[in-house]
Amino acid sequence: MLASGGDEVIEVWEVESGRSLAVVPYGGSSARIDEFVLSPDGSRLLSSDSEGRIILWDVAPGGSGDREFLDLHDSEVTALAFHPDGSLVVSGDEKGAIELHVLETADDG
Repeated sequence: MLASGGDEVIEVWEVESGRSLAVVPYGGSSARIDEFVLSPDGSRLLSSDSEGRIILWDVAPGGSGDREFLDLHDSEVTALAFHPDGSLVVSGDEKGAIELHVLETADDG
């Protein structure tokens, strides 16, 4: 489960145990977080904001916590989704633009 509030973090929770798995800080910007979604395997988190930024976060247990900025839109992102196998991201913005982005995997390295 994902949750966000006024504390400028997105938190990943394990529903069965009620345990927090990852805390992702997104503060430092005046932009509002509009969308966030967890990858099918739970290792990555996508967030988007009111300034059109999309950020891909590594939230895997024991992962790096790194983030990657995806420069796909020039207006507010209103929709985000992962492909069921986690290899693609689709996003949409307030102007009606839809973008597909192929994600790198550990196998690509």
